[in-house]
Amino acid sequence: MIDFSLIEEFVYLIEQTQNLKSLTDLFGSIIRQFGFDKHTCLSSVDLNHPPANSILIYEFPEIWVNRYKEKEYFKHDLVLKSIYREAKPLKWLDLEEMDDINQKIFYEAQQFGIRNGMTIPLMMPGHYPCTINIAGEFVDVDPRAYSSLHLLAVHYFNQLLLLGQSDFAPPALTPRQKECLYWAAQGKSDSDIAEILAIRARTVNYHIEKVREKFDVRTRSQSIALAISCGLLLP
Repeated sequence: MIDFSLIEEFVYLIEQTQNLKSLTDLFGSIIRQFGFDKHTCLSSVDLNHPPANSILIYEFPEIWVNRYKEKEYFKHDLVLKSIYREAKPLKWLDLEEMDDINQKIFYEAQQFGIRNGMTIPLMMPGHYPCTINIAGEFVDVDPRAYSSLHLLAVHYFNQLLLLGQSDFAPPALTPRQKECLYWAAQGKSDSDIAEILAIRARTVNYHIEKVREKFDVRTRSQSIALAISCGLLLP
C-alpha cells in the first residue's frame, strides 16, 4: 500500500531545498524508512568519461564506487542491461540467471552493504536517460515498499533537474541521420536500412556514427535512447 501522506510530505520538503546536498540528504532519510540506506542517481553514460551535464550522484561507499568505475563494471552490469528493455523499475531480487562477471559484481557489492535494491529508469526530454539505484543490506523488505520508492524517486529526479544539475541541449540531427537512426531503433541492420533508403550500408553506418559522435556516447543503443529521450526520435 502506498503511503501518500509520506510522499506528499517528501514533495513539500524537497521543494524547499536550495542545494544538491540538502536534496540528497532528504532522499537518503526517506529511503531509510523503507530499509535502504544508499542510493545513486546516474546518467546512462560512460562513467569514466561522462559528457558534460551528466548527473553523477554517488551515495554509495566511495571505495566501491571507485572499484566499480575502475573495473568498468557498468559495461557488464546486468541491471543496466535489463532496465531499458521494459522501461520499468527492476527489483534486484527478481534478477534470474547471472553470468560470472555479474556474480562477481554482486558478491563484491555485498562487502560494502549492497545486498538488495531496486533500479528505476527515468527519462526526460532534453536530458540523458538516468537511473536511480536504491540499495541496502536488508533482503526482507516489504514488497509494498517498492511502489512508494518508485514515486519518491520520480519526485527526487524532477527536483534534481529543477535545481539545474543537468541541462543537456540535444544536438541537431540531419534528416538522413534521423532516418537511419529511426530504422536502427526498429531493429534493422545497416544492410536493411540501406535497402529501405536506397543508399549504401557504409553510408548508413557513417550517418549513425555521426549521431553517436554528436551525442558523445559509446554505442548505437545509447544514441537511440538519447534521441528518444530528447524527442528527436519517436519510439
